[in-house]
Amino acid sequence: MASRIEIIEEKAAFIHEQMLNLIRMNEKFGNKSDKDFIGAMNTYQKRLHKIYAEELPLAKMKDNSDLLIRAIGVNADHEQPMLKTVASLAERMRENLNKLTRSISPMMKNISNHKIAETPWVFNGYAPGSIIMGFSLQSPSTDSLTIDCDLELYRILSTTAQNIAVIPSFLEEEKLNDALAEVITDPAIRDTVLIATHNISPSSRSGLHTIEVGAKTGEYGDLTNKSRMILGQEIKRPHLVKKQNGSFTGVLESADLGKERAILRNIIEQDIAAIRCFVPIELSSQLKACFGELVTIKGEYEADHNGKPRLLNVNSIQKSNSKQQKLKLQ
Repeated sequence: MASRIEIIEEKAAFIHEQMLNLIRMNEKFGNKSDKDFIGAMNTYQKRLHKIYAEELPLAKMKDNSDLLIRAIGVNADHEQPMLKTVASLAERMRENLNKLTRSISPMMKNISNHKIAETPWVFNGYAPGSIIMGFSLQSPSTDSLTIDCDLELYRILSTTAQNIAVIPSFLEEEKLNDALAEVITDPAIRDTVLIATHNISPSSRSGLHTIEVGAKTGEYGDLTNKSRMILGQEIKRPHLVKKQNGSFTGVLESADLGKERAILRNIIEQDIAAIRCFVPIELSSQLKACFGELVTIKGEYEADHNGKPRLLNVNSIQKSNSKQQKLKLQ
């Protein structure tokens, strides 16, 4: 299947061929000052200018981007959008995509934070006429000794971010449809993606009322001011689709994305990479005092399709004083 760039280049090549044929016909039968000839050449040149100035840059962004956005609103709907709006939106997108990437890393086995830091999101460009931007995850270096691991990491992180374009399809009039859990089956990733989607949705003060989001996967949807309100309610406390009660002991760490979120790692005597935790505001002071400490947390959790706990709504946090448990982490 031809890429968008190839289609545009074929279109431009056809126009060039038509211009060349016109020049040959004019040299054989007409003269260079002929009005019809000049008019036709001007028409072709205008078409080529549109292709190279507008269509080709947009095609390159679409072909090379994992995520593509188009902003709509008073600060975007004119030929020269406000520079402040363009810069602010681009920075907000990159910041949340990078935070999303860093938030996913503790949930994956055998992936170091150093590796995650080496896979930043790249701003691919801006198309004229409105605010259209493309973003892609920097691909791993081909000379890496761990290229297979790097490619797997790249695939997971890229796919996770592209799930942002899935969310609008599940936004109902006042809430989020529970069927989203059937598409994003890992509750920890689902919670992280919902927070990132909320953060990039337009606020009523931004001068934007809609951000269209498209992914390389083909998913597409609109994020509006109302979307931001609905998502804001959804992320206040994660909605667990299938609840179970549990108690887990491990080291508590802060999470990059999301208020009242933390990560429980190095979980003792269980084959779990990590559990993403929601900690209610009444436990916030206790939470901060426990970062980096061995703790036991209790609450309701949701497991992934493999039955492993991934997202937990915390009811209690208690520091562990057990020397035996601490020795198991060493």
